[in-house]
This record gives sequence, C-alpha cells and structure tokens, in this order.
Amino acid sequence: MSNLFALLGILLLSGCSSLGPQSVVIDPTLDIQAEAARDRRVTVIIQDRRPLEIIGSRDSANPDNSLIRLSRPLSSSLLSSARLALQELGYTPVSRGGDVSLTLFIEELSYKPSLDTIIKVSIIARAENLYQLRESRFNTEQRHHTLRPPSKDMNQRIINDALAETLNRLFNDQKILTIFDQ
Repeated sequence: MSNLFALLGILLLSGCSSLGPQSVVIDPTLDIQAEAARDRRVTVIIQDRRPLEIIGSRDSANPDNSLIRLSRPLSSSLLSSARLALQELGYTPVSRGGDVSLTLFIEELSYKPSLDTIIKVSIIARAENLYQLRESRFNTEQRHHTLRPPSKDMNQRIINDALAETLNRLFNDQKILTIFDQ
C-alpha cells in the first residue's frame, strides 16, 4: 500500500513540474494563388517591431522557465519566406534599388497558454511605387485545444501555420499586388 502512495506521489510531483524552454524554427509554408505581372524588381524589407524576441511561455504558472524563443531572428526567417513568395508570383526580390518596394512590419507574434493555446500574428504590409502607397494590416488569431501542453514539434507547426495564414493573405491580396504591377 505504501508503494502505491509513493507511486502516486511521484506521478503528482512529475505532473506539477515546470515545462522546459523551447526554440522553434520559423519556416511557414505558403500557398500563393494570385496572378501577377512579371519582370518587376521588388525591394523587400522586414522590420521586427516586437518589444521582445521571446514569443511567449508554455506555462502560465511558471513562465520564466518555459519560454519559447526562435532559433534565428524572425526578420531573417520572414525575409526568406517573402522572397520565395515574390518569386512564385514572378517578381525578382532585391535588397535595394527595386522598381517597387514591400516593407513588412512585424507588430506581433505571441503565444499564450490557457485552456486553449492562442497564437496571434499581426503584420503591416507597406507596398509602394513611384505613384502610390498602400498599407494594409494582416492579423491572425488561432486557438488550439490540447489536453497537454504542446510539444516542440507541435508548437513549431502551430506557430508556422499562423504565420503562413497571415502571409498567404498578404501575398494573395490584389490591392497590394496592384501596387507592384503599376
């Protein structure tokens, strides 16, 4: 009987231990459906305006020991995704000197644990040519219900899914693409 109590005590204590930190790789898979003009050079700039590099914490009860970080700067990861999306649309992404420019301002990428894990993304896209400027905000909020705190692989997937949803809307937005084609 005492062995049963000892086993129950161990199980209870292991269930109360804090979750460890995670480092996730950002590599959203985009699905570009829009049609665009060809042979335009687009200057791409990414600015991360988030106050902290940390996305959030896996454990609301012990947040300092369960932080979620990115494996590399978010601006670098999204620059790769933006360049790939522009190439799929037929544009030539460049660092400077393009015919038009696209600046992405990352306002939010957050992770909040609760009964549902909540991922929020907010990106402002500024597209401009010689004659026009267009600024649009693209927001995503996803809720994921899990019985246990998500693993590193699951967190990586749900964070990338939220980013992909946001970027897909951005790169399929005809109002943004119209600026590039004029």
